[in-house]
Amino acid sequence: SRPEARLPRLELLTLGVGTYEAALKELVPEAKSLGIFDAIHAYGNFSFVSPAMRQRWPWHLEAWELHRARIAGFGWWKPVLCRQHLAALPEGRGILVYSDAG
Repeated sequence: SRPEARLPRLELLTLGVGTYEAALKELVPEAKSLGIFDAIHAYGNFSFVSPAMRQRWPWHLEAWELHRARIAGFGWWKPVLCRQHLAALPEGRGILVYSDAG
């Protein structure tokens, strides 16, 4: 087995909005109980959206906010949110696991 200090940082990322908020509330404690994640990033809303993102993705955000478009605004946020969290991981020493909540 590898020494603990050499293990990569393991983080979980998930988003559950609208009808998937209940699934998000179940997923987080289940993930914590595994005891393998160094951090769990769970979003039940679009609090991570910056003003710049609002300018870049207005149609997608509006589609979600006004019409509850599928995949929470056509899924524009998946690569955006993953990129944001990947950038925060230690280079060469981190693994980001993404899971839809629901």
